[in-house]
Amino acid sequence: MIYESQVHRLLQEERHIDLFPICSVPVDGENIIHKDYSATDNATIGKSFTLPKSKEFCFDKSPTSLEVGNYYHPQSTNCPTIDSLLVQPTPQEPPILLVFQITTSKDEREANKTDLDMVDKLAAADTEKHLVVVTLKGVRPKITVPRGYLTERFLDGRKPDVDFPVYHLQIDF
Repeated sequence: MIYESQVHRLLQEERHIDLFPICSVPVDGENIIHKDYSATDNATIGKSFTLPKSKEFCFDKSPTSLEVGNYYHPQSTNCPTIDSLLVQPTPQEPPILLVFQITTSKDEREANKTDLDMVDKLAAADTEKHLVVVTLKGVRPKITVPRGYLTERFLDGRKPDVDFPVYHLQIDF
């Protein structure tokens, strides 16, 4: 819990972050499994951002909308996938929604379909969405994304790793 609160504070500061893609492995069935951390190990950056200094907005139930540059933090445990949200401004449209999942555990983490559907309703239709798993050095949890979330309508024929990428952000103190 101390690590998580420190990470929340850091993510609200103006700071540069590098995100490393967590690649999926071919799996048949209902889920897509992301467990290949070779980009992190090889320092192969997938995306880089300068986070804006942002105010924290806590919520018990889903907010009605998300504003660019604000940091959203659910107060209840009814959003197991989402520890925080940040609509990252970009020089060009559309903005990017960073969905942070903070963990110190190496246990498998599931991207809950209900949480992801809630995020879709909050974000503008053209907003890119990235799941960002924030961990300590050496922590590499397996991330499960339900294939049911990645419908043909959502993906429009594109690959899940491209359209709903999962990234790793390593923060050590």
